Amino acid sequence: MTTASRPLPSGIWDCHFHIMDPDTFPYGAHRSYTPAGATMEMLRESTPAQNFLLVQASVEDGEAGILHHLERAKTEWPNSIWRAEIEVPKDRDFSKEDLEKMHELGVRVVRLHGEIGNTGSDPNQYIKEEFVRLAKVCRETGWIISSMSPLTAWIEVIPWLVTDPQFMGIRFIIEHSARADPKRDVHDYPELDKFLQLALANKDRIYVKVCGINRRELPSDPPGKMKALPQADIKIATTLPDNVIWGSDWPHTNSHGQPREEWTPNKAVDLHNELNLLQQALPEDLLDRLLVGNAAKLFSS
Repeated sequence: MTTASRPLPSGIWDCHFHIMDPDTFPYGAHRSYTPAGATMEMLRESTPAQNFLLVQASVEDGEAGILHHLERAKTEWPNSIWRAEIEVPKDRDFSKEDLEKMHELGVRVVRLHGEIGNTGSDPNQYIKEEFVRLAKVCRETGWIISSMSPLTAWIEVIPWLVTDPQFMGIRFIIEHSARADPKRDVHDYPELDKFLQLALANKDRIYVKVCGINRRELPSDPPGKMKALPQADIKIATTLPDNVIWGSDWPHTNSHGQPREEWTPNKAVDLHNELNLLQQALPEDLLDRLLVGNAAKLFSS
């Protein structure tokens, strides 16, 4: 492991991770993979963070587990702030009382899994329809909409999101570094440039999660321990210093290579190595904003 040249900031926010407890909260029947368990106890032994945005994974069968973990964290993590990002299925109609209870527990974001779930021929149209549906919840709650849509979809969708009156006042989080291609040369990547121009022009509404960095490791990297950060992630962070947040993507589930019904082992990732790489790549003030300050502004209240 590379030795960090200075201490990491205190109060780190992990804005993208999952808790998997299938013994208590069984996975959904229509999941696409079956990850190994990753409980709150395991998180405590693994995380470098002190504050958290817990994200509902696609395999979870509803939000009950998320709400349980938030309730439990109030007692077991008294010195930490816990917030959550949940899905709102099409067949669920939350009452005002439901939404108020979830807000009280810490829910602050609703999640769209990009084009996942689309059965039509136009994934961008599906994404737009989902944004419209989720905006109804966010207008009532003040919550944020987060999505892992691809880079090209964001280029099409952002101008609509920031000008259509039905989204007035709603903020958006772009997950997984907008799924920018880590193999592309950032000096010759016009799609990334266009995306960053749009995000920068709408920085009061658009935020980006630099998360799941380990997913973009190269074949030459030791498993779970990258030698260098993808240049796209660095460019996003340096271009949008006040609008980036970090997520570990713990427990690093692997959705490929196993039949759906079989347990898929989670990937072993050295998060301290990842944080050291971020520390080496970014100036101190930007690292503080990425790991602490920007998320604190979004989620502390």
